[in-house]
Formats: sequence, structure tokens, C-alpha cells
Amino acid sequence: MKKNNIYLTISITLIITIFLNSIYFFSGGYKDSFNFISDKYSQIYSYYTFYNYFNGNKINAVILWDKLILIFLLGLLASILIKKYLIKNFSYKLSENKNVNSFVFLFFILLCIPMLRFDTKEISNKENRTLAKIPEIIIKNKDSKLNINSNYFKDFDAYINDRFFGRELLINISQIMTYNLAIRYPHRNLRGVDKKTKMLHRYLLPPVYKQKLKGSKYKKFVTGIREGFIGFNDFCKKNNIKFYILILPEKASVYHPYTVLNNNDIYIKEFINDISKDTDIDIIFPMDKLQDEAKKGDLLYYKTDHHLTDTGSYIAYKELMNTIKKNNKDVRLLTLNEFNIKYNKMVQVGLDAGFQNGSVCGAAGLSLSQCKKHHDYNYKYFNYKDSDKLSTENIKDDYLLMQKFHMKGALNHRVLLVGNSNIENLTVFMPFTFKDLYKLRLNGPKKIAQKEQYKILKYYKNIINDFKPDIIVLCIGYDVIKYMDKIDDTE
Repeated sequence: MKKNNIYLTISITLIITIFLNSIYFFSGGYKDSFNFISDKYSQIYSYYTFYNYFNGNKINAVILWDKLILIFLLGLLASILIKKYLIKNFSYKLSENKNVNSFVFLFFILLCIPMLRFDTKEISNKENRTLAKIPEIIIKNKDSKLNINSNYFKDFDAYINDRFFGRELLINISQIMTYNLAIRYPHRNLRGVDKKTKMLHRYLLPPVYKQKLKGSKYKKFVTGIREGFIGFNDFCKKNNIKFYILILPEKASVYHPYTVLNNNDIYIKEFINDISKDTDIDIIFPMDKLQDEAKKGDLLYYKTDHHLTDTGSYIAYKELMNTIKKNNKDVRLLTLNEFNIKYNKMVQVGLDAGFQNGSVCGAAGLSLSQCKKHHDYNYKYFNYKDSDKLSTENIKDDYLLMQKFHMKGALNHRVLLVGNSNIENLTVFMPFTFKDLYKLRLNGPKKIAQKEQYKILKYYKNIINDFKPDIIVLCIGYDVIKYMDKIDDTE
């Protein structure tokens, strides 16, 4: 091998090896993974930190010297062997190229790139989903007997597809191309993106169950939800509790995407009426009210998130309180004059949350820089003027996410506010309305499986019995109403 050929081979090998193996990337939210790597390679590693302008966060870079040197030597050896023993057996003129070993090595390395590093995260913030886990060959069946996993290779393929090295880089490239090449509507992950109005939609069209399910299937679906509500209401009656249900519509039902010709609002409202039939439960679904208020100008939903803004949450709060007042004449509705107002273009969901970009950005496949283009509106944020009279206790463990509020001087009512993330912005108003309020978050506890999250009596019956609320408000988004047949389950 000539001297120039050797130098070129070594140079290319060195560059590729350093590029592929010297840096481990972890965003700020995955410091535990970085610490694990540091401990594991405590004798032969070095690291540094730099700012990633694309994602807008700090990146930890770790050089694993033993792995870098080993792969460099193996790559160099592979390049020489391929040149010496493999290429000479071919009669193609390509074998006469002086630098063919370098190109062969490059091709060899490119084939190995996906398996050089695997993502260890459980959840991808960029894609807003849980990544596939590495499968087991031997698994237990329902009877606790050991069996061979017949789906092992399919599950392993999903694991590789979700975690191969360079996947996020490819996603970033795809994001940039999709967003910049689209004239107005970049289409990704079934989310709606409108570059003109700057509005992002989780659903272009909310689930229209009355059209999706036909005949007996629809009847069975509605009956299951209604019976779940009735069963939970019977429990409330036995304990002298008044039960209210607040269902918040999807953003696409209030701000109809321009790409959808028929929004099917009438079928959505008919579905809510169907589950309300033959019950004495107060079910509030303020879609008409939010649609009317949206025409007045103030945004009621965040552009980059699926939750109501503080302004929209006040409308939902007002509709709920007007219903509660029918049974409790002493209940007082807070007015906006009792709040200070501040403005911010970022998203804040709840009293204790920080300002964020909005959850639909990641789900729609937008990078941070792309998402910022949609932050063009100053949202109103309300702060109660006498908030110093409110005391708060946070309880957070693997089976419980709860906040206890006590407001001095408020009406002497005990209220349990239970639901998914939609309850967060209601805490801007409700803790100041009642003397004692418990906020119980259903989606979020780590040790409660997703399919079990809405079994309120199974997991929280003791809390209800101990708190002895006068009122229970179940607040959910329209998208999770399908799980309401489970709320009265005790097993």
C-alpha cells in the first residue's frame, strides 16, 4: 500500500471514528443517563458541555477513549483487509483505484452507523410517544407459565427502528424539509399545522363517534359510558356528594382547521346528549359558549398546545359555576376584576407550571426554532389579587398526584376536582372559590397503567371517604370520554 494511500485511509478512519464514537448526546432532561455513562466509564472518559442552538438546550459530550481507540484500530484493519483480500478478487476497474480502500471503509462504516449507539430514553419528547422496549425471548402468559415470545423478532425490529443511532438527526432533517417546503400546511404525524394562522391542532377532526360507530356498536359504546357515570353518581349519592361533569371540547371544535370542510359539530353535540339521557347528572359541555366567545377576539386555546388558555378556562369555570349555583345559592362566581393580568407568548398550563413551548409542537414534529415561529400571540394570565391567603400542599408519588388547597375567607365548601390535564388551568380560579379543594390528577401516576387511570373508585375511594367532599367535579377533555365506562370500577 502506497504512503499516500495509507495516510488517506488513516485520516478518513480517524475522522469517522471521532465523529461517530467520541460524543454522546443527552439533552438537559436526561441527566440520569449521562451520569450512568460517567460512572460506567469513570476511568477512561472525559466530557464537556456546549450549547445546542438547534434544540435550544445544553448538550453533554462524553469521549469514551477506549471505545474510540478500539473502533479506530478495527476500522483501519478492516479497511486494509478489504483492500488486500477482497477487492483484488474482482476484475472491475474500480479495484485499480488508489483510494478504493478508503471508499470501501467509508461504505463499511456507514452500514454500521445505526448499530453504534442505541437511545436509552423511555419517551421521545420530539415525537411525543413512548419508545419500544427491548423484548424478552421468554415471557410469562396469563397463567404465569413460561413461553417463547412468538413476536420477539417483530418487537426487536420495532426496538431497533425506534432507537438506532442517528435517528434524531434524520428526524430533524425531515422536520426542516417538511416545514420549509410546505406552502402553508406541513403535514406530519396526523397533526394539523397552519403556517399562516400559526395554529397547531392535535386533531384535525375530533373523534365523531356517532359517525364512526354504527348501530349496536354505537349504542353499546354510549351505554357503557352512561352506566359508568351513573355508577359513580350512585356512589356520590350514598355519601351525600353532588357530582358534576365538565367535558371540554377539542380545540378543532372551536377553531376549525381550514383544511377540514365538514367539522361535524352537530354529531359531537348529539353524542354528548346521548350519554346524558336518562340520568340526573349535570353534564356541562361548553362548546357553543366557547365558539361564541372565540369570535370576540381573545384566543381561548393556545396556538401550540391543546389546552385552554386562562381566558378560555375562565369561560369553562363560569359555565361550571353557574350550574353549581343552581344547587348552592351561596356559591360566588369570581370576577376577572379580582385578578391581576400579565401577558406572555409562551404556554403555561396550571398555577405551578413554568412557561413552555406547547405540547403539540413536538407531536406535530416541529423543531424548537419552527415552534417559536408560532409564538406570535400575547396570552392573558390571571393572578388572584389575594393569592397570599391560599395555602397549598403537594402530594406526589408513584400512585398519586394530588394538591390540597385551603383558602382563608372563602365559602365553606369541600370540593374534589378530579380529571386529566384539563383540570390544571381550572386551578387558576377554583382554589380561590372554595375553602377546601383537592385537585386529583388521574393521568400521570407512574405505577398506574394507562388503561387503569380512570378507575377512580379503585384507586381513590379512600381519599374521597377521608376528605368527605360536598362536591365532586370531574373535568376531562373530549378525547378521553371513551374511558368513562371505567370510573366506577373497583377492580
